Amino acid sequence: MPYLIFITYTTVYGVRSIEKVANIAIPVLTAFLGYVFYLSIKDLESISVLFDYAPKENDMTLFNATSILVGAAILFPVLMADFSRFIKTDKQSLLAVLGLTIGTPLAYFLSAVPSIQTGEVDIIKIMEQYNLVIPAFILLFIATWSTNASNLYSASLTFTTINKKWTFKNVVIASSIFGTILALLGFATYLFDFLEFLGILAPSISSIYFIHFFWIKKQQYNLDEINKWEFPALISWVLSSIISIFTYLEVFELTRAYFVDSFLLGAVIYLLLMWKKMFK
Repeated sequence: MPYLIFITYTTVYGVRSIEKVANIAIPVLTAFLGYVFYLSIKDLESISVLFDYAPKENDMTLFNATSILVGAAILFPVLMADFSRFIKTDKQSLLAVLGLTIGTPLAYFLSAVPSIQTGEVDIIKIMEQYNLVIPAFILLFIATWSTNASNLYSASLTFTTINKKWTFKNVVIASSIFGTILALLGFATYLFDFLEFLGILAPSISSIYFIHFFWIKKQQYNLDEINKWEFPALISWVLSSIISIFTYLEVFELTRAYFVDSFLLGAVIYLLLMWKKMFK
């Protein structure tokens, strides 16, 4: 319960509060991961051991792993609108992009090597082998605090767009309670399945965003002209998601990668629906 209060309290006070937590958490987490990475490779005979590693029990194919990574990362362009509105200069924009293109893969790499060396995927079990259980608990708390606060912030902003009468504070509290209930029901055990499902729903949203920004609005937005609902975009998303579900279930194939199908279908359908407006 105190953990839930920390996350909810941070989110209620907006992105500035989340920024303060992140400014402390990220340097500490990076330093800690770097130290664990050093412990993992200091006795490594050859770097090829990492690249040749194959788990003894593996029921996940390369395609499944790629799908999960896509599902986890594809929401970045969708959710970046929540944070990029605070960006005022080109330099800040570049730093935000570098955080995603360099920071995220680096974090994956620093985390993967200790996992390979220990043969464990549970961070607590990994840290136990390096006698770092207590620091691991503390850092895990900090990491999940900043991450979940960011997720709750984005989710709450999305819900507030549905009805302007809903205040941000009330939406945050309601979303926090709803998320806690899902956690208590064991939703985390379906995380990988959920990420795969996001690989169906989210890529088309990203492609629609790109087309709308670059070709429909020509990178110029007037808030007074933005409609509450963009029905061509909604239709494109629904149709592309339905078709992608069939490719995911292997009823038929398009590109043999359902997340690519979703991205391309969203773009193609939206272009067809907006063709006249584009060349008006």
